[in-house]
Amino acid sequence: ENQEAGSEPCLTDWKIEMNPNQEYTDVIKIHYEYCGGTEGQTLVQWFREVDGMEGNGSEDHDFEMIKSAGLLEYMPIVEDVNKRVKIQITPVRSDGLEGPTYQHILEALKCPQRVHDDVSRCVRQMQSKGGNFVLSQI
Repeated sequence: ENQEAGSEPCLTDWKIEMNPNQEYTDVIKIHYEYCGGTEGQTLVQWFREVDGMEGNGSEDHDFEMIKSAGLLEYMPIVEDVNKRVKIQITPVRSDGLEGPTYQHILEALKCPQRVHDDVSRCVRQMQSKGGNFVLSQI
């Protein structure tokens, strides 16, 4: 079967659905429109910035693959706070031909203000009862 010769796999459109405040508490989802023959095993990969590269990562080694991510969605975890998430999609035709890789880097994910406020309130309560500890910046 000839897979529409000359029609390389591509994405005509793709969008990311996530928390409007960049908070890590909601699932990040990808929606895309495939073109270029019959879609095969399109490759979607998720990465997070490595420690120490927050906001500065631009090279591949500045990001690590998120193995727990699903194909079209990822539920961020606490370790993602203050880190950017990178998404790469490579459309693949059913005969295995790969198209170009599309990439998007999200802004750094944030801790919700209510969580930050709860932590601060608990720290104050514990300190008032004689608790003594250091809280690093969230």
